[in-house]
Parts: sequence; structure tokens; C-alpha cells
Amino acid sequence: MPTDHELAVEFAPVMNLHPGERYFPMDAEAFVTGCRLCLVQDRPRSGFERIAVLNLTERSWDLDPDESSHFGVPVSLLADWSQLHGPDDASWSRRPQDSSLAEDGQLFALEHHADKPSVPFDPSSPPTCYYHVQPWRDSTLISYWFFYGYSRFLAGFAHQGDWEHATLRVRDGELISGFYAVHEAKYYVEAEDLEFRDGRLQVYSAKNRHATWWKEGDHSPGIALFKDKEAIENLRSADRALIQDETARGGHVWDVRLDLKPLGEQPWRLYAGAWGKLGSGASGTGPLGPWYKRHLDPQDKVILE
Repeated sequence: MPTDHELAVEFAPVMNLHPGERYFPMDAEAFVTGCRLCLVQDRPRSGFERIAVLNLTERSWDLDPDESSHFGVPVSLLADWSQLHGPDDASWSRRPQDSSLAEDGQLFALEHHADKPSVPFDPSSPPTCYYHVQPWRDSTLISYWFFYGYSRFLAGFAHQGDWEHATLRVRDGELISGFYAVHEAKYYVEAEDLEFRDGRLQVYSAKNRHATWWKEGDHSPGIALFKDKEAIENLRSADRALIQDETARGGHVWDVRLDLKPLGEQPWRLYAGAWGKLGSGASGTGPLGPWYKRHLDPQDKVILE
């Protein structure tokens, strides 16, 4: 029987970044070390707001921090400080703007010093792709998680931090289908509809938005995919062409085999706050990390392609 790592390497896809991409993928660790840790509170009248920033020297909360202070969170802090963690079953989170939050009211956000975090992309030395292998029905799922420092859907619908994935279903050594993360939905695609080049599965990252698609072109994910009611209402008046995802060849090609690491061994995996600063709504706030979204329920609603 192959090991989890051998399976992940065998089926690892090739990611095609759009030639007009502006916000490239990066290592999760590099993002963390460019951040400061913010304490967030949900106030009855004003909603979520940042109330303090962690002083990394004193390990105490600074209620009146200078806007340029306390950046450089060590990755070990996210592993060692139990206050930052949620339960493995993800029954609640510490990310502000979520529907099921920690009862103790301790909510957190990693706020990067750059408004739009990104790094240059080097195809010969790309960022880490994080994989997770799990049994599923009569098969095995292999999830490939990609991290981007910034995602811009439209003006007003942008956020620091962006976790995306493609999850492949394998049985008896063969790829039979895949689940693709398209914003807040999952698309289920049969193997015959997937694209291969030189024996490698091809996947596509939507320009600046990073939804993971299995084909080139302009795609209409639909506004109903958004959980944020305010976001849906605002999108209804948008030009339909503006809310399409664009995928294309001709940009950087990311061979994820060059740096592939197990999600379950990452020191930051249990951090249950927002990967990105607090925004005015769910669509403008950094996401919850992949450890709390790693299980794929056979009863989950998916879009069949």
C-alpha cells in the first residue's frame, strides 16, 4: 500500500495561474510572520471590532497599539497557545463573522502589514502546497490546499488570506473524480471531464480570485454561492461580466510536487481565527484555516458538473 505522501505525489496536479494574475500564492508560514495577532470582540451595537493587538515581547494585549507595531508573529505561537485553538470537529471557530463562534468571546485575526500581501512567483522554487489524505466511502480523498496572501473578487469584496483547494477522489489506484473549491461551493467533476497534459492533471486558478477550476475560460459561479446576505444583495446589481471567474493558460505554471507537505504536520494548523485582517463583513475578512474544513461529508451539497 502506498503511503499518504506517495499518493499525494502520484496524483498531484499542475496549477495554471492566469497570465494577468496580480496576487500570487505564498507559503502560509511567510504570511504568518508578516502579521500581527489581533483580538476581536463582537459588540451588540457596532458589530465586530478589533480591541487589542498582541505584544509579542510581553505576551499581553496592547489596547492602544501603534499602527506599525507588533508585527512578526512566530509560527510557534499559533501552535503553543491553546487560547487560539478551536475543537477538531469545528463545531465553533474563533474567526469573526462566522455563525458558530467560541462561547468565551475570544476571536482572533492575523492582520498582515501589507494591505495586499503577495510575493513574486518563481516556478523553480514555488510555495508549499499542503495535502491531506482521508478515506471517503469506498475510496480515498486527496486534498491539495493552496494559500494566497490576498484575494480580490470585486471592489469591496476583497480580503487578506485565501485558502483554496482541489480534492481528488481515488479508488484502486485510479483517479475517478474531483471536488473543486469555487468560492463557497464545491463542484463535483467526473474523471472524463478533467484535463491532463503529459500525464499530469491540470487545474486552474481564477484571476485574482483564486477559485480552483478544472478548465479554461470564463465561468459564472453564481451569486447564490455567497453566504453573506449583504454581499449577495450588493452583487445583484453588478455587471454579470464582472462576477465571472477567468482562467487561462499562458501565466506561471505551479508544479505542486516541488514542495508538497502534509497539512496534519503543520505547526499552525490548529489556529482557528481569521487568516487575514477583520473586514466589514464575511466577504472582507480572512478565512478560517483548512484544518477545520478538511473533512468532506458524503452528504454535503455539491454542484454536479
